[in-house]
Formats: sequence, C-alpha cells, structure tokens
Amino acid sequence: MIKFVIIKSYVFLRKLPLYLFILFIIIFNFVISTIIYFIGIDLNTEKIFGSTSFTTLILLACIISPLFETFLFQYLPMELFKNRFKKKTSIRIVLSSIMFSLGHRYNFYYMIVTFFMGLSFAIAYVIQRKKNEKAYAFLTVYFIHFLWNLFIILTWL
Repeated sequence: MIKFVIIKSYVFLRKLPLYLFILFIIIFNFVISTIIYFIGIDLNTEKIFGSTSFTTLILLACIISPLFETFLFQYLPMELFKNRFKKKTSIRIVLSSIMFSLGHRYNFYYMIVTFFMGLSFAIAYVIQRKKNEKAYAFLTVYFIHFLWNLFIILTWL
C-alpha cells in the first residue's frame, strides 16, 4: 500500500513545476498535521519548544535543524543506499522516513506525523535528484523543511 502511494505521488509530483511542487509538499504536511489535530491528538509542542526565545527558535528550528536533518535523514540515506537499493527507490524513501521519524521521538504521535513528513521530504529529494544534481535536491528539501518549521512556529506563537 505504501509503495503504491509513493509511486503515484512520485509520478504526479515529478510533473509539477518547482513552485507548485514545494507548495504541494507544504499542503500535504499541513493536511496530515490537521488530521492529527482534529482527531484530538496532542503533539505536546509546548514541551518541545518550551520557553525558547523567538530568535533562538527561528535559528534552531528554521535554519540549523532543517540543514542538519536534511543532510542526516534525506541526503545520507538516499545517497548511501543508492547502490544497495538501486531499483528500489521506495525502500530508500521508507528508510529515510523511518530515520526522520526516529529523530523526532518527542512522543509516539509526533513520530507518526514526522514519518509522513519524512515521506514527503524523501520523495521531494528523489524527484529533485532525478531532475537535477544532488545540491539542488538537498537545497529544495532544506527549503521545504525551513518553510514548514517556520509555518509551525508562526502558528504556534
């Protein structure tokens, strides 16, 4: 089932221009988060952000974390597992998503949300990687992650 969704998403997203592609990924993440919210699941973001100053929060959550996480959870799995799973891109995408989720172990529900975000980031990486070079794929995913975290911070305040 997951493989089917990934393949269909891949075909659809690959055809989009970059600005629509980025918008679609942001909307996808918003829909997943909204569903979780309306189900009534508390992600405990207050515990995550705590009493951190706005400037520090922007620096850490929007600049440093997306840079580090894009490298660790999208770039490395996609590039390191490329030879091992050359024809199995969906396996690399799921592995990347699991790693991304495990990197966000604030609570179980938060991990579920970040698994789906990880899927969208990994798919974004693969699509942009096939269209362009590694650096472009990395920067695209970093920018999407930056925008998402900025959106979350601004709506949380």
